[in-house]
Amino acid sequence: MTISVNDELKQWSYCFICSENKVLDPYYVEKYGEAKTREMQYLICPNHCVKVPEELTTFEHGKYYIGRCRNARIARYNSETDRFIYMRCKFNSVFPESIGHHKNDDGFDLFRAYHTCESPPFEIPLTV
Repeated sequence: MTISVNDELKQWSYCFICSENKVLDPYYVEKYGEAKTREMQYLICPNHCVKVPEELTTFEHGKYYIGRCRNARIARYNSETDRFIYMRCKFNSVFPESIGHHKNDDGFDLFRAYHTCESPPFEIPLTV
């Protein structure tokens, strides 16, 4: 499975607080124009969210979730390993990587899931 860097970038257009698609920031559209604002990825939540919701505590095998960690906003849960799998972009290469969650905190970065994602922008494999 191959995912392009452009497809991987689509996950950053989801607001992890309300799960809505972000929109262009009108301030930067007025300042730079729509094309430059889109290129620079100045996006904001249309709901102007500020309060982070409660983390989900139960997950279903194979489901996609919107949340946050250092390198992703969308991840897929694998109940066999009790970990999330996300697509990471590093040095223009996109590859799957696994990450823990609040129940299996190992002292490293965690994926904090807030919503299910019914139509993810790309497919994530269930294994790394």
